[in-house]
Amino acid sequence: MSGLAFDSAGDLYVGDNDNNQIFEIQTNGTENTFVNNLGYPGALAFDSAGDLFVVDNGNNKIFEFTNCVASEEGIFATNLNGPDFLAFSPSVRPSLSIASVGGQSVLFWPASATNYVLQSTTNLASPNWVTASDAVPVIAFTVTNSSPARFFRLQQQQ
Repeated sequence: MSGLAFDSAGDLYVGDNDNNQIFEIQTNGTENTFVNNLGYPGALAFDSAGDLFVVDNGNNKIFEFTNCVASEEGIFATNLNGPDFLAFSPSVRPSLSIASVGGQSVLFWPASATNYVLQSTTNLASPNWVTASDAVPVIAFTVTNSSPARFFRLQQQQ
C-alpha cells in the first residue's frame, strides 16, 4: 500500500504499488479496481471538486481523474522526481443564515453557492430531508406557535 484518500461519499481509495493500481473500497465493503497500469502509485488526494489526484512515481507524473472517473484521466504534472505527498486545502462551505424580519423568518446564503440546495426536515432523530423547489438565495416563511420545529441545511450537489 502506498497512498490512501477518502472521497466525499466516504469511499476509500488505496494505492497498491505492488500491483501498480488504485482500488476503491466502498462504504458497503465492496472492492473495485479503479485504475490499472500505473508505474508506481504513491500519494493520493481529493480536491474540493471531487477530482482524484495520484502521484505516479514510476512515471514521474501526477494524474488527475476528473470527478473521480477512471476514464477521465489527465496529466496534471510531469517531470517530477518522486513527490511524497499531495494536499489540498479544505473546501469552504457557504454559511446558511437566519434572521427575523417583520414577523417572518428569512433564510439566506451566498448567491455564489450555486452547487448547493436548501433542504429541511422536522425530525432530526429520523431525518427525511426535503429539497426546497424554489431554492434561491433568500427564502422567507412565517413561524407560528403551532408550527413544527424545522431544521435546515445547505447540501452540496454531487
